[in-house]
Amino acid sequence: MHLAKTEWIGGHFGKAIGHFETGLSLAQEIESAEALRPVHTFIPFFYFYQGFIKKAIDAHEKYAPGVEKYPKGKFSILSTMTVGLCYVYVGMVNQGLGILNEIRELLAKDGDDYLKCNVDSAIGEALLTIEKTDEAIPFLKKSLREADRSNNRFISDIQKLQLAYAYYLRKDKKRSIEYLRSYLKNHELYEFTLLQSRHLIKLMWQIELGQYPKIRGLSLEKEIRRMMKHKNVFSKGLAYHYRALLQEKKKESQRLIEASLKASVLCFERSGHQIEYADALFEMARHYQRRDSGKDKAKDLIQKAADILSPINVRLIPTDLKPLVKPTTQRHEAFEEILKIGNEITRINNQKELGIKIITSVNRITGAERGAIFLFENGSPTSDGMELKASRNITIEEISHPRFKTSIKLIKRVAETGEGMIVQRDNHKNLDKDSNEVIGSRICVPMKMGDTVVGVLYNDIRYIRTAFKTSDMKILTYFASLAAIALSHAASYEKIERLNQKLKEQNLFYKEQQQQMAVSDEIIGESPMMKQLNEQIHQVAKTDATVLILGETGVGKDLVAQTIHRLSNRSTKPFIGFQCSAMPESLISSELFGHERGAFTGATTKRIGRFELADSGTLFLDEIGTLPMDIQIHLLRILNNKEFERIGGSITIRSDFRLLTATNVDLEEQVKANNFRADLYYRLNIFPIRVPPLRERIEDISLLANHFLKRLGRKRGKFFNKISKAQLNILMDYDWPGNVRELENIIERGTILVDGPEFELPERIRPVCETQREGITLEENERSHILWALRKKNWKVSGPDGAAELLSIHPSTLLSRMNKLGIKRPAKERKKKKKR
Repeated sequence: MHLAKTEWIGGHFGKAIGHFETGLSLAQEIESAEALRPVHTFIPFFYFYQGFIKKAIDAHEKYAPGVEKYPKGKFSILSTMTVGLCYVYVGMVNQGLGILNEIRELLAKDGDDYLKCNVDSAIGEALLTIEKTDEAIPFLKKSLREADRSNNRFISDIQKLQLAYAYYLRKDKKRSIEYLRSYLKNHELYEFTLLQSRHLIKLMWQIELGQYPKIRGLSLEKEIRRMMKHKNVFSKGLAYHYRALLQEKKKESQRLIEASLKASVLCFERSGHQIEYADALFEMARHYQRRDSGKDKAKDLIQKAADILSPINVRLIPTDLKPLVKPTTQRHEAFEEILKIGNEITRINNQKELGIKIITSVNRITGAERGAIFLFENGSPTSDGMELKASRNITIEEISHPRFKTSIKLIKRVAETGEGMIVQRDNHKNLDKDSNEVIGSRICVPMKMGDTVVGVLYNDIRYIRTAFKTSDMKILTYFASLAAIALSHAASYEKIERLNQKLKEQNLFYKEQQQQMAVSDEIIGESPMMKQLNEQIHQVAKTDATVLILGETGVGKDLVAQTIHRLSNRSTKPFIGFQCSAMPESLISSELFGHERGAFTGATTKRIGRFELADSGTLFLDEIGTLPMDIQIHLLRILNNKEFERIGGSITIRSDFRLLTATNVDLEEQVKANNFRADLYYRLNIFPIRVPPLRERIEDISLLANHFLKRLGRKRGKFFNKISKAQLNILMDYDWPGNVRELENIIERGTILVDGPEFELPERIRPVCETQREGITLEENERSHILWALRKKNWKVSGPDGAAELLSIHPSTLLSRMNKLGIKRPAKERKKKKKR
């Protein structure tokens, strides 16, 4: 999606659409709307530029917040502008213009000419679409000035084409041709767009009819072929439409003309562009009128198209067809629409989705520009609290603005009286004598549950000179009652879902524990010791054998346990971990075995223990050497028969778990000191795995350090190059008493202190030769010293300036010692040598 955005901003629309389609196919695999929310600005934008107007609106309403919020960021604003235009194209003119005007007011504060010219262009286009030409031209001219000022060549040229079309509608042919010629100087620089296609092909048809002079380089047939090849379904509809007109002009067969017209209607129907869809229906009707057998079909199509356009602007109905249009009872149609929507909203269980559906439906039926649902705390209008539950084109900030004061008074009065009200601009002073608002018409009806007002449905109109009627209030009063019931049901459903989810969380507590103990890193290392470790893990993973993981603090024993579980046949089952040293003795029994309610003071609820949670999965007991002796006895019995009772309970519970344990102490010594039961030790020591300390696998430090640097740098939004050789040498010369955990901590500290791209150690690390190494064997010391020499000489063993010379021994002796100690050159070092 970001690639698509980048290509779009760069003017490469074809590439942008390609990236978008790939991103959308990936997004559709994600079922969570919440997870998709970050990409919601992309989806409506690119649906629009593929001609799918209705899909763009559906995507916007699916991912938009329940309560309207101002868009932030250039692309987000452009996307919202696009949605505003889409509402106009589907016939919801007031709502669309409301969105565009909100953005225009927002941009008036920051002075961004680039975005201003875009929004003025969109408002001009919206007004042109409904043929309010005189109102459109000032916006288009203003957009042209802003585009020239901000060096926005694309919008500048689009404005010239829109002005050419506007003056064509105004019947000012001279100006129209001037703007058209100016546009044509650069139009080949841009890839195909929806705005270009609609205006340009209509002007080219005028040239074809001889109403405009022929202009070199313009060919209607060529343009139709070009639009046919494009993926934009709206543009295809235009192409089929004008191909039919051209076929009619050339006296081609009626069968071909009808096929083109049907294809045009189908494309516009798929697109959702209601105005062009109605125009295509009118053209199809004219085609049927020419045939004696098609008169009835023609009448039906004319009526269908007129019903679409009448609520938008009756002037959009062609003059030659107006006598055939029957007057319709809009109120009857509105009631039918309400009944249809009422059936739909009863099936929506999500309050946010339901709120948007209610407001959008009301805006469409009444022609409202803005809408909101206000609910009262405790379900009573007498309470002080009033919640904005859902809104379109009204933000929380606007609700608290002084300009909305009159509307708040209207809402409260409707809530108190339980009666709907309509307030026009000329009588709003009945509510507030000091108001200076620009809202032209308001309507507010109560939402009732029985006789109780639980909220209100509010709508208004600001910019278009229309007003709500008494018939609107009757329709909305009925609909508000349905909406109140639907919202109540949705709230109850969500409450039940929350309770179910809470129950699942309690019953599936082990999943939370799994997430808390999950380690994202894999086992990293190419040293012989780590290869041996990985081999042991793979050997034991597929069995159900108990594993005892041995190693110093910080070597990654828990990671080994996680890996064994992941590779086991129980990998899809729970992994439950428990740190034996992390809790006082008095609580360990409760954590492991669970307890019944009232088993001891403070046991107010039943608790499921770790043994029970690990049923069919894996139980990992870390620091097993610290387990109290009385717990050791219980553990031994459980390992023998997998049965136990909760504390305070009498029911025997069976749990089929696989046990993994870990310790950083010598359990054999603990047995000798009578601190650990010998029988339990032998029960645990079935398959011991020793995790080597970092000082014994120094050749892995480079891999580990760079892995941590990449992961931790990404976490902090920073980029780092690989750690330099000099810095790695310092790391490799260190003794690492804290092992891998200490290395990770040092790298993390460095990513906090250093901005990059070059990484620097956050502090001086004392090399091995400067530290006291107590308890280390002669073999370990020899291994460390040989590795130090090899790294210092870039793994050159023999010859001048080699490691053997540095150590003052014969090269064959050094090779023999390396072989005995299992020292091999790391794979990455070998690859570097080959490259050189």
